[in-house]
Amino acid sequence: MKKTLTVPLWAAALTLTTIPLLAAGEMPKAISPAEMMKTEAYVLPAPEEVFTALQGAAGKADFAKLATAITKAPYNTKFADKGQKAVNLGMRVADAFVAVQAKDAAALRKASDAIEVLALELSADASLKKNIDVANNLAKDGKWNELRGILSTIRESVIAELSANKDQDAVTLAVVGGWLRGLNIATMALSEDYDAKGTQVLRAPKLVAYLKERLDKLGAKSKDLPFVKAALAEMEGMMKTVDFKDGETLKKEDVQKLYQTSSKLVAAAGGN
Repeated sequence: MKKTLTVPLWAAALTLTTIPLLAAGEMPKAISPAEMMKTEAYVLPAPEEVFTALQGAAGKADFAKLATAITKAPYNTKFADKGQKAVNLGMRVADAFVAVQAKDAAALRKASDAIEVLALELSADASLKKNIDVANNLAKDGKWNELRGILSTIRESVIAELSANKDQDAVTLAVVGGWLRGLNIATMALSEDYDAKGTQVLRAPKLVAYLKERLDKLGAKSKDLPFVKAALAEMEGMMKTVDFKDGETLKKEDVQKLYQTSSKLVAAAGGN
């Protein structure tokens, strides 16, 4: 069964404000980059917002197919650099939310296994493992509504630990990882089943500009990461692509270009 996209998935993947799950086609209140800047508590995506982003009235997304792709894709969790761990943590949480939307227990387990490894190596609370075990058991039993609450708990515990460690580079890279994977998933769906109206969800130039600014402020060691160099080289072009007027749309080739670019960056982060 196919669902639809309503708001930018990668924007949803950045914020932690809790909003109710909206009916198909109902738009949530926009969250400005200025509002996002008021808090660091948006490292990982909130389930409610991702689900909202993947509903709506335009642009079809086959979640079962996306979750299958997640299951088949190789995951790398063996990174020597803390920055790469943070980027991939953000990406894996985005994958977990897609798995829940598809009600795919295998895809969720694969994503949660990676989250556990990466989060614990980034000094997450030891209770994380217990919560992940609970999440996988709920998925196995088909209790998807209960699972959403557990995912929120997992997300919040990781955020609390990263914030407590005061490692702003790790925070930024986890944010960018979640955004990137969300963009990758959204453009994958729109590339495979193009809908001109659906491309309106890709309009987010201020958000991309804000993330580029965050990357520009990374420390020397983090900025030397191949992924960061690749991202900074691409973000100006990506920002121009997603900078179009409200009500306008993107051509299919523009969507495909964004998908190809985001796929290249995902690979550069080691998160194929």
